[in-house]
This record gives sequence, structure tokens and C-alpha cells, in this order.
Amino acid sequence: MTMALLNSPPIHSGESGWLMLQARISAAPPFSDLTPLLEIVDPASGDRLYRGDTYMTETDRWLPGETMILRMRADIPPGTPPGQYTVRLAWVGRAADRYVNYDGGGIWAEIGTLDVLHRDWQPDTVPNSCAACSLGEVALAGWESSASGALRPGEPLTVRLYWRAEVDQPYMPEGYFCLTGGMPLRAAGGAFAESQIDGWGQGSVLIERWQVTIPRDLQSGIYALGYCVNDDVFDLGTIVIEGMARIMDAPDVDTLIAANFGGVIDLYGADLAQMEDELRLTLVWRASALMDRNYTFFVHRVDAVGQIIDQRDLPPTLPTSLWLTGEYIAETVAFPIDARGTALHIGLYTPDDGLRLALADGRDYVRLSLTD
Repeated sequence: MTMALLNSPPIHSGESGWLMLQARISAAPPFSDLTPLLEIVDPASGDRLYRGDTYMTETDRWLPGETMILRMRADIPPGTPPGQYTVRLAWVGRAADRYVNYDGGGIWAEIGTLDVLHRDWQPDTVPNSCAACSLGEVALAGWESSASGALRPGEPLTVRLYWRAEVDQPYMPEGYFCLTGGMPLRAAGGAFAESQIDGWGQGSVLIERWQVTIPRDLQSGIYALGYCVNDDVFDLGTIVIEGMARIMDAPDVDTLIAANFGGVIDLYGADLAQMEDELRLTLVWRASALMDRNYTFFVHRVDAVGQIIDQRDLPPTLPTSLWLTGEYIAETVAFPIDARGTALHIGLYTPDDGLRLALADGRDYVRLSLTD
């Protein structure tokens, strides 16, 4: 299936609109309830503004060569700054709860952009309202975060800051996120561009969307989260960091592999055990560098001519963006016994686009024989 965004008229903040999409069918879908999922995402912070779907039936009767025109609704939250936002699409078989991959492994495809236009928003209430958080021309009216439970070191935290203009066209000072004691935190997204505050009227609220990264080496405990502007520190509640046991010494493995993928992850080794009714594979990975991306590993069981007869695609239990350099991570997968399987192909890819990490020799997988 080939997707395209045909028409995405601008939508005002706080309003709804319709997007026109085109799907050209290349093969009959294997599901009768294949459903398109639409997302509108802030490209700077990765924060999702909207997610919706369109229920469909008898999709397994679509024919190759057909072109489908879809009309999907998008709701833009009030307070969204004007600008260009990313439109993403995925397909899922509802009953089977199976997503359709594209380009060899990805789930979500970026199919275009949507322009959001400014509209004043003067809410009666905002989350975690702040009574005395003025900075002169703007005030922090409230905030919210994704910290509903304990966080792991290195885990991203979504934070939304609700800023109210105290005058027309206010000056917006720069700030940064900090933990107890003033420890600065790395954050992406957020800060309004000049064009986004053009037309920002007194009393109106705009939302800054941030992705804040917790340091990977942060000790477990309870920390105060704040937003620092000059000498002011605005209280954003507390976050709980859980302790993590990390393996920094090389474990024993039956098969030493030592293959480096993309300069960031080593497949250190593997243990292969044939049980009564299954083949159990334990892979030992090692972080050779810090990573900001989360990778998925794949294990393909192939026959004598290299055809895939079974496969496992799984994200590591601990996302790769949380690994420390030099840390070892063990993951186990199982396959039913099948005499046709002669080898396993093992590699890594990014789930958003399906791109595989390469080895130094240009290959994108390690071959582990089942017949030696």
C-alpha cells in the first residue's frame, strides 16, 4: 500500500478539521478490519497533539491497483502555538492487534505536515495552576507532566508549560529545567519561535511542549523538578527515580560473536538451547556508545535457501536510549522446533522507519548456524 496526504487545510488552535488521504492498494490486506491511525505530532518535542482512527470493514476485499480516498478528522488542542506539525499514519488489524510494517520494519509513516493557526485561548482553569508565577510580561499559569509513576534513569519526561500573556505581544524569557539543587536537565522542543507569539494577546494562554531527559546515571530517589528563569525557580512537583541493577562485567556465553552494529551496539554473544518443544535463544548485547534512539532487534529463522520461515521482532526490555556505555543486556526469544530452520539472522533496526544498523562489512545481520 502506498499512502499520500492529498489535502490538509490549516486548522485553528482549539478547532477540528479534515484531512484527505490517498491509499493505493498493492496487495489485498490480510485483515478484514484494517484500520488507519492518524497522529498529529509536535516535531520538536515529539509530543502527540492528536490521535484518531477511522473504523473500516471488509478491507480484505480490496483489490491490487485500487485507489482509496480517506477523509480523517483531526482535533487540535486549544493553546497549541501556530506552526507546522507532523502528520503520521499507521495501519492496524483490529481483531488481531497487528500493525502493518512499511519499508521493511517501521510502523508509523510521516506522510506530510499540517499548519496550525493561532487562536486566543483564555481558559478558566489549567492543570496545576500557579498563583504567583509572573515574569513580568508572561506568567506560568500551570503545568502538567507524564510522570505518573517512577521513572528509570535516562527515561524521557513530557512536560507542558501553560504560559499566559500579561500584555499584548509579550517578551518570552528563556529558561531551563532543573532538579533538586539546581542540576540542569537536557530538554528538546519547547521554546516559542518569534512567529509563534506574533498575535499573542493579553490574557491568552499558549502551551510549550518539552521532552525532558533524566540523566542515565542519576541515583534513585525523590527529586524536586523545577523550571528556572533567571533567579526564579518554578515548582513542577516531584519525580521518583527508581534504582536499576546494571551488568557492567562481561557474562559467560556459549558463542562469542563480538559484532558491532552502527558503532553503537555490540552483539557480544549468544546461548542456544534446544528444549523439549522449543528452541531458546539468549542474546547478550553491549552498549558501545550512548544512544538517543530506541532500536528493535530481530531474529529471523531461515531455511537452507535463506527464506524466512519464522521471525521475532522485539524492543529490548530496557529501551536502548536508557543503556549506559559498556552495559550488557540479555534478551531471550523462543521458537517452536522446526526441522527446516538451518540458521538465525540477527540484527537491529529503528522501528519508526525500518532502517537497519549495519556491520563494518556492510551486512545488516549476523548469521548464527543451527546445523554446525
